Amino acid sequence: MDAVLRCRCERVVGVVSELGPRTTNRCICYCHDCRAAAHWLDRPDLLDAHGGIDIVQVARARVRVDRGAEQLRLLRLTPKGLHRWYLDCCKTPFANTLPRVPFAGLSRCIIDAPDDALPDPDRIHGGSAVGGMPPGASRNLTLRAIARPARLFASWMIHGLAHPTPLYDRSERPTAEPRVLTDPERQTLREHPRA
Repeated sequence: MDAVLRCRCERVVGVVSELGPRTTNRCICYCHDCRAAAHWLDRPDLLDAHGGIDIVQVARARVRVDRGAEQLRLLRLTPKGLHRWYLDCCKTPFANTLPRVPFAGLSRCIIDAPDDALPDPDRIHGGSAVGGMPPGASRNLTLRAIARPARLFASWMIHGLAHPTPLYDRSERPTAEPRVLTDPERQTLREHPRA
């Protein structure tokens, strides 16, 4: 199915296509970095009771922004860290990506689709969760949590689903200049009361 993508203030609207249990992966991530990014955006409302954030992994070429692409911004927690895209208009997280890897880990909060259109999430990095290990979570990554996305990533690579994308040009340069956090900024986020 296709689903509408929209930010909290609805200035950014798009579509994710071919969304479904066979073409999509989903996880709730409890790692320090995902939590730090949510706090940097001042969006702790997106974290569950244990500090996890819901991420839906799709092929990059299946993500389209129809309105508001000028709101896309790029955050990196470290100079070599994951690309964490967000929308400047309302500080809504958009997607996590890596150059030359054809996946986009979309924030569940921007996808207008019922949960039954998505696979059940793997709960990963539970060892970093707030207040102890959440029910059903793995301490780190399980074989299942690695194998399914790896199979999807390989399929997306073979089928050339890295482009077109609003996030990178054809030479894999990001379409926004990255904002890289300083060591003190990162440390402050890691010391956050819910971090």
